[in-house]
Amino acid sequence: MRVLLIAVLGCLMLAAPAAAQKGPVITNLTGVYATVGTNPGGGPAYQGQTSLESIGGGQYEVTQRVSTDTISGIGTFDGEVLDVYYDSHNIRAIYTLQADGSLIGHWGTDGGALQGTEVLAPVQ
Repeated sequence: MRVLLIAVLGCLMLAAPAAAQKGPVITNLTGVYATVGTNPGGGPAYQGQTSLESIGGGQYEVTQRVSTDTISGIGTFDGEVLDVYYDSHNIRAIYTLQADGSLIGHWGTDGGALQGTEVLAPVQ
C-alpha cells in the first residue's frame, strides 16, 4: 500500500508542472509584426507593418506603417496585454498576447470606443 501511495504521489508531482503551463512564456515583444486591421465604423481593411522596440521597464516604442502613413507611440506590456498610446493621433490600442506570439487587439480614439480591430503577427 505504501509503495502504491508513493507511486501515485510521484506521478502527481510530475504532472502538476505540465498542467500549470499554458504555452510559451513570451517576455520580450521586440520585433517586426505584419499588421492587418479594420477601421472603426466599417471603414476599409488595411495592411502594414508594426515594429516594437523595448525601452525597458515593460515599455515599448511602437512604430506602425500603413501605406504612406507612419505613427509612433509608447506601449506598456504586463506579460499578457500591450496597451499602446499614439499621442500624435490621440489613438489608443489594446492588444492581448496569443500563445503563438501574435497580438490581437482593438483600437480607437482615446476616450472613445475601441471599434477598430488589429492583428499583429510576428514576421519570422
